[in-house]
Amino acid sequence: MPLGLGAGLWEHEGNGHGGGDSKYFGPGDHEYVGDAVQDKTSFIRVYDYSDFYMSSGDRPAVGPIFGTTGGTGEYKHRDWSVRIPAGYKPTWHISTRNGNHVHEPQVLVQDRMFHVRLSVGRHMIFGRRNWIGIQVRCTLI
Repeated sequence: MPLGLGAGLWEHEGNGHGGGDSKYFGPGDHEYVGDAVQDKTSFIRVYDYSDFYMSSGDRPAVGPIFGTTGGTGEYKHRDWSVRIPAGYKPTWHISTRNGNHVHEPQVLVQDRMFHVRLSVGRHMIFGRRNWIGIQVRCTLI
């Protein structure tokens, strides 16, 4: 699925918007659709936007477990850059948050690139983990 498009697969048509088990597919290659809709899909909808999710918990820490990694002071940073296709505009919002030591995301959109830095505080042994996730939607301008 190219960036800028999305697809939903449903078990049946339902009320015209899809019904039964379903799954949404954003950007990327999807060879297996999952047990819920594999060999059961009879309704497909293509969207003129793509959604994708970024989480500070998706990338493993580099360095000492209880130290800081890729950051300054008490915070760890996770940086991403994603190319946005011509004619599309990204919007974003915080969709998940865990823990008290989470900074607001730093987002920059420049030259069709979406850059984001997610910063979280370290946690103590057996302590609550800190993480933050953002949902990004690319829509036609």
